[in-house]
Amino acid sequence: MGEEAAAELRALVTEARKAADSSARMEGNVFHGPAAIQVGDRNRQDNHFGPGA
Repeated sequence: MGEEAAAELRALVTEARKAADSSARMEGNVFHGPAAIQVGDRNRQDNHFGPGA
C-alpha cells in the first residue's frame, strides 16, 4: 500500500470514529436491503425506483 493510500485510509478511519462518537447513534438495527439514513437539518433525499430511474 502506498503512502498516499495509507494516509487516505487513516483519514477515513478518523472521520468514521468522529462520527461514531457523535450524539446521534443508531444501534441494534438490522437492515435487509437498501437503506438510507439522514442526520441534520434541512436534508433532502430523492428516491427513484424502476426503469428509467
